[in-house]
Amino acid sequence: MRYRAKLRSLLIVASLALCAPALAQTDPTPPTSAPAVAIETAAPETPAPAASPVPAAELDTAALAAELARVLALVILIESAMAALFRWRAYRILFNGRALKTPIMFAVGWLVVTRFDYDIVARMLEIAYPGSETLRSSSLSQILSAMVIAGGSSGIADIFHRMGLRTPIAEETRAKVKSETEAWLAILIDRKEAVGDIQVGLRKLTTMQQVPIAGTVGERSFGERFRNAFGLIRLRFPREEGQIVSANIDYEITLHYATTLGGPLSETKSMKAAFAPGALVDLRLTA
Repeated sequence: MRYRAKLRSLLIVASLALCAPALAQTDPTPPTSAPAVAIETAAPETPAPAASPVPAAELDTAALAAELARVLALVILIESAMAALFRWRAYRILFNGRALKTPIMFAVGWLVVTRFDYDIVARMLEIAYPGSETLRSSSLSQILSAMVIAGGSSGIADIFHRMGLRTPIAEETRAKVKSETEAWLAILIDRKEAVGDIQVGLRKLTTMQQVPIAGTVGERSFGERFRNAFGLIRLRFPREEGQIVSANIDYEITLHYATTLGGPLSETKSMKAAFAPGALVDLRLTA
């Protein structure tokens, strides 16, 4: 019995000795789990708040008033400058009443707009609609600005006339006649035989035998109409405006002229005519 107990003790000690190296090689720390991979999840996008409407810019009345004051000063200066031309006697004799004032004023306005880069319409629109990319200076706005200057200068001239600050320019137009008792007469002479000056006679008769003339019409060439529009007709009586004559009574009109240079006024042509009340008559005679 004792022998068996000793043998059992030796077997236990031997087995422990054999197992000790294996136990020594094992890691005493417990195994750790693999690190977890962090998965980033995108946060749900929240809708951006709706942009509030930008309030419209208020009209800059101060800037607009300042611009209008500059335009007013400009048209007054231009009107004063152009008055020197339009009141010039040579202009009044040659071109007054010939439909030239408006083109001249427009040309001056165009030069001011283009040479001084002063586009009035574009500047006004820029003040009224600031920041607009479409309302820029263009050929159309420059033309309108030139018309504004021309029309403004003419308006200023009318205001000055009404206020008595400037006397109106005497227009080279037909004189006013009393429609009941008077008529207006101009005599145009076509030179054929006459040499040198031609004398025009106008004599009022006491009879009433001719049919009163109420007016005259006729065809004129382009060259003649051009000369009539932009200058004086040389062989015309009177040279300017017209001759006031009595209505409903005969007149004798005579032309005295020479046929040789320096010769006597030996040739005479005459005609009788009467004129209706208020008539505007251009008589064309040949000498």
